[in-house]
Amino acid sequence: MKWLFSTLFALLFVLAVALFAYYDPGYVLVQYRGWTIEFSLALALVALMGVIVLLHLLIRLAGNVLRLPRRLRDWRRRHAARRAQSALVRGFLDLYAGRYPRAEQRLSKYAGYGETSAVLNYLGAARAAQALGADERRDRYLELARDCTAGSDPAVALTRAELLLDRGQYGPALADLARLRSEQPKNIVMLRQLLRLYRETRDWEQLLGLLPALRKQNVIDHAAAERLQIQAYHSLLARGGGKGAEQALSEIWQRVPKELAHRPELVREYAQRLIACGAPDQAEAVLYRSVTRQWSPELIHLYGLIDGSQPERQLRRAEEWLSGHETDPILLLTVGRLCRRNALWGKARQYLESCIRSGGGYEAFNELAGVLEKTGERETALVYYRRGLALKDADAQRLAWTGADVS
Repeated sequence: MKWLFSTLFALLFVLAVALFAYYDPGYVLVQYRGWTIEFSLALALVALMGVIVLLHLLIRLAGNVLRLPRRLRDWRRRHAARRAQSALVRGFLDLYAGRYPRAEQRLSKYAGYGETSAVLNYLGAARAAQALGADERRDRYLELARDCTAGSDPAVALTRAELLLDRGQYGPALADLARLRSEQPKNIVMLRQLLRLYRETRDWEQLLGLLPALRKQNVIDHAAAERLQIQAYHSLLARGGGKGAEQALSEIWQRVPKELAHRPELVREYAQRLIACGAPDQAEAVLYRSVTRQWSPELIHLYGLIDGSQPERQLRRAEEWLSGHETDPILLLTVGRLCRRNALWGKARQYLESCIRSGGGYEAFNELAGVLEKTGERETALVYYRRGLALKDADAQRLAWTGADVS
């Protein structure tokens, strides 16, 4: 468009000069040191215009020559940036395709050519170096990434923590995440990595302390938080099963939220730990309250295995549950066991036979055999022992086949 206007202007100028010369050509006289030149005014105007155009072109040419080094540098910079961008894309493709040596080479080689993408190059190169087992190169790339771009420290710290977690280097990873948490307590990626670290190190106390922040930032939902709480308290209870540790167990149990205190897996673990540390009566009370509040076959089964100091009360409480559950095989087995512990052989036989008729397993046969042996029916007891053993073997074989099918 610019050349079009210039050409149009030149044509108009020539036309104007031609019209001017047609009506009055005039003349121009130039005298210099004895030289005299005379020509028409129209020619003088054309010559003047030509000189002006020539000077303009010379000035532009001189400017272009002077700007040539800078333009060459700019061209090289743009070319290098394009190559760096291409290397960045290809490097990450190699990284995620598992071609780690090529990925590290491409990403590290062109990191210095793109100011905006340099941090990505170094972070990718650090991942590739770790995949190759080169931890020293990994750390050097991470330092270069931190230094090359202002404000990249959080991204570098999170990447470093992730790589350290993958290596199982939990101490340095925790240091990075703790520092970042003090600076950016709402950072979702940091919270996720802390959750992973506490789960892998089984630091349940710290995990429980982290849960409010995880829920507040919507890192996990209510159901996931509940599962984590159950896992944490279950593990804490499992650690406290030593002799005479009922006080420590009680303190842990008091921290369990009310909405989780009825969960069978937690109640069962608490009761088992109490039994292990020599507090069967306390375990019996915990199980009785839990089953009375919410029916649980696994807790009822454990209730029958407790050897408490008041077996009569234990039997009486178990018989209370029979109302509405007269054919429950787990409950019948539990009541039969407690009758046997109280030396009520007739009632024990009655309950255990009912349990077997209701589909009770090998435990019912073994318990009934024990009752029959106590009452002198040793031949019949031997038959029930054999039937119980056969049923146990059949159950084990069925579980083995199920495992084989699943695998």
